[in-house]
Amino acid sequence: MRKTGFANCAKACVKSMLDPPAVRGRGSKHENFLPGHNYGIILARCLRRGECELLHLMVPKLTVRTIFDIDLAELKRNGIRGIITDLDNTLVGAKVPYATPELGAWLETVRERGFQVVVVSNNRKTRVSAFAEPLSLPYVYRARKPLHAAFLRALEMMSLQPKETAVVGDQMMTDVLGGNRIGLYTILVEPIAVNDESWVTRNVNRNLERAFVYKLRKKGWLP
Repeated sequence: MRKTGFANCAKACVKSMLDPPAVRGRGSKHENFLPGHNYGIILARCLRRGECELLHLMVPKLTVRTIFDIDLAELKRNGIRGIITDLDNTLVGAKVPYATPELGAWLETVRERGFQVVVVSNNRKTRVSAFAEPLSLPYVYRARKPLHAAFLRALEMMSLQPKETAVVGDQMMTDVLGGNRIGLYTILVEPIAVNDESWVTRNVNRNLERAFVYKLRKKGWLP
């Protein structure tokens, strides 16, 4: 591919992420889309060309099955002091309103080992607050991931730098992409209950994610 093609594609990808259209504001049924008026076109071009800045940003630093498989001691050794975590299908299923006893015990262990935790979710305030407040967890709702504003807000809440912070989530299109854009240690987990996801997440984000996984595995960037 010509160098100018790569440069134009990369520039368009970044512009799309930084310039969300007004029609996708709060309450929109499209709120889980990757923001950007050229959303579908840009991703299709990136996948077709097989080389794009966006591909690099889709690669997580670590992939595990569940949050319980994260090696907390290893995070400590790597200088991680804070964890930004997604909610739906990362901590609990998308339709599970509260933390399970197993999750509550894990979160207690995380905090006992000196990590700060902030929940950052694209979901509505009622959903996020009902889950996080009983656990005394700070949170950011309607985060519009992968835009960076919510991640920066979470860093500010913890008084930490990106290099000191991990982000955990089940979506490459939101959690991994958004985290990599600002230099967080990105951890991808398998979704807990795919069938409980919204139509957009299940039929758009997941299909695009599968296409990116195929490309990344062909390049040897994913196992």
